[in-house]
Amino acid sequence: ANCRKVGGLGLVFRLEHQEVPSRVNGFRLAIPDTYPHVKSGITSTWDEVNTALGFLALLIHTIRESLGGITSRINLILSGSFSRILVHGDEGVTTYNLFGSSTSSTTSLDEGIGYLNRATRSLSSHLKIKLNPINTSDLYVAEGHNSDWHVHIAKLVYNMHILLTATEKRLAASTKDSSS
Repeated sequence: ANCRKVGGLGLVFRLEHQEVPSRVNGFRLAIPDTYPHVKSGITSTWDEVNTALGFLALLIHTIRESLGGITSRINLILSGSFSRILVHGDEGVTTYNLFGSSTSSTTSLDEGIGYLNRATRSLSSHLKIKLNPINTSDLYVAEGHNSDWHVHIAKLVYNMHILLTATEKRLAASTKDSSS
């Protein structure tokens, strides 16, 4: 509630996207160091990636709640560095991970990040703002798929920064209107 009144979302969620790798509250979003094929030399640990993705999920949830409890067919299960996404479709509910490990397939994580991108786009429609386009397959961390993942994930972090800024402006305007 205090974040709503003072516009403190940017204080709670530090999104650094100007340099690669991007960071969320200090945690690096780069290909985990268990992938030997990465040519960029920019790596991170699964713990860092998972924590950063957990913070991004929390940011989407916080923005939805700050704007009056926006609902979507994409729901978030907030569990820190083990967060998940639930997608309600015609065939039922499917769960995707927002975390990975050196011993698990990244298929669920790739889909989860794709849906995190879709949730970001959905909020941009609600706020009537334009985000940078991101091809969902560019967000896949799967081994051998995309050695430039850190560049594409930085675009997602930048888009979330745009959402955060637009949300703070909207909240500031509504606080100003209600205090008049």
